[in-house]
Amino acid sequence: MDAKEAVDALEKSNNQNPWETKNQSVSSSLRDRVGTLCHNQWSMWMKYLFDRCEVADNGDIMIPMGLVERWQRQMQTPFFELSLTEKESDRIEADRFIKFFRENQKYLD
Repeated sequence: MDAKEAVDALEKSNNQNPWETKNQSVSSSLRDRVGTLCHNQWSMWMKYLFDRCEVADNGDIMIPMGLVERWQRQMQTPFFELSLTEKESDRIEADRFIKFFRENQKYLD
């Protein structure tokens, strides 16, 4: 699978609700565990984001333009075309998922 096919597959999977498929049986406990992992990763991202933003006098949060440009470029770039540093950052996130699924293997059977 090349990079474009991988991105297309990801976009397709993001538009589907996997919990509604007929052939997939997932325990609510596993869903909650995965949900916790996802929430924790989202929370870490939001802390990272807010730590880099500027707060206006009225309390609005402003993302510096340089970060907006960088993140927009990264959003539009397939994983395999990212810089080595950017790939490694994503791999660190992937390692958290791999660790999680290894620790929760009993829920996957």
